[in-house]
Amino acid sequence: MEHGSYCCSRPDCDFVIHVKCATSEASKFWYNVTEFENPNEFTDLDEFENLIIPVLQEIKVGDNVVAAEIIHSSHDQHSLTFNDEINFNKICNGCLMPIFSSFYYCSCCDFFLHKPCVKSLRKTLLWFSQNPFMLLTDGIFKCWLCEYDCSGFSYEEEYSDGLVVCLQCATTPHSFTYQTKESHYLFYDVENRSDCSACGRRRYNESSNICKDGDFVLNSGCVTLPKTSRHSCDEHPLKLVYGDSNDYPLHHWCDICEKERDSKLWFYHCNAFQMCFQEYPFIKFGSKYKYKNHSHLLTFV
Repeated sequence: MEHGSYCCSRPDCDFVIHVKCATSEASKFWYNVTEFENPNEFTDLDEFENLIIPVLQEIKVGDNVVAAEIIHSSHDQHSLTFNDEINFNKICNGCLMPIFSSFYYCSCCDFFLHKPCVKSLRKTLLWFSQNPFMLLTDGIFKCWLCEYDCSGFSYEEEYSDGLVVCLQCATTPHSFTYQTKESHYLFYDVENRSDCSACGRRRYNESSNICKDGDFVLNSGCVTLPKTSRHSCDEHPLKLVYGDSNDYPLHHWCDICEKERDSKLWFYHCNAFQMCFQEYPFIKFGSKYKYKNHSHLLTFV
């Protein structure tokens, strides 16, 4: 950087922000001045607030020792077993993404967790708030960042009135590289209200992730879209496509809503049957929900 900046005090974090950006009127919502009486007393929540995961059995996978059977606090009625085979027919109960990597599963229930989701911290700090966040592992909620209705793991801010973010948004950093056909280095811009390059929408109550040149913008909901997904209407995995090069008008239709789609925007495509899909809910079937005026739990179907 050519000018003065603030940087994160943690050695493993490369977060940097210009002085003028940190002190701008728009940034007052995100940053404030903090004085430590003793800087050495600063403690890293990530080091001592991790989940305690009882390991019942270990196995050796290659040169590594892996927990083969564990008890996880989100599903403590049964143990979870390790599996390193891809199973794209199943959905992770933590991040709501398809299983495309190592995971843990319950042999008695339809419950699955990616290996990284198992290690989700019980209490952590997120880049956009001064307050710690506590992990919640059940319920249905609206994510404060992406505005999707979600189930699965979430983080709720302490000392706030119900500010909740989904696990996907919680693990997305302030700045990062997003790979499409090209590499785009994006940063969170609280003032940006440009049209999203993925869905074409402009959300006036939501900030965006934007590249330096300003010609590539993603809202928080599109940043977390999986590269590969599933739909009950198709037995094959669906690939995220960054715009359609096919100029044939009859090709530009969504096979779910049966409406015309913009060929410049992103969509999901099945190579086997040439089917195209657009929007998805982020709620797993079977999720339980407590409605305030009803005495019983409601099930998402």
